[in-house]
Amino acid sequence: MLKLPKCTIYPLGLNNDPNFDEDFQRFLNNKCQLRSFDKDGQKPETMRRLEKANGTFMKALIANVTNVAGNQYTFKDIIRMYNDKRIDILKIDIEGNEFQIADEIISIPICQLLIEIHNDSAKKHLELLKKFASSGLYLFSYEINGQEHTLSEYSFIHENCFEDYGVNIIYGRYLW
Repeated sequence: MLKLPKCTIYPLGLNNDPNFDEDFQRFLNNKCQLRSFDKDGQKPETMRRLEKANGTFMKALIANVTNVAGNQYTFKDIIRMYNDKRIDILKIDIEGNEFQIADEIISIPICQLLIEIHNDSAKKHLELLKKFASSGLYLFSYEINGQEHTLSEYSFIHENCFEDYGVNIIYGRYLW
């Protein structure tokens, strides 16, 4: 990402914790557009920190149908609002709604997907991972949440972005 002229980061599910966003922007000298979303409003201090990190915030529940009056939006509608054509990093921690928006996620050009999956059904969990893999996303990191063992965090990169990110060694496809 250091070589890219610009970049866009979408954190979904901020929960008053912009540490990841700040660290990433600090590393990249604030060159990315940071567009943060959460179903709840954020504290003034969080808003100041986001602004300092070249970020914006919108109170929005990300779901599979848009209801503007209820601050509920599809991910595609959010992307249209900002007129973004590509997302470099999509970070998702939306407390189980990731299953509702999975089809939208794979239909939008996303280079890296960082997602926490909330589910205690191994079958449902595996189906979601297979969906991501079949859409061209390659798993490069995962970990089980140390506090809550039904939560797991995964990092993927899309094959269309390998060159942009300097990926030249591929060990294989997972969950194909």
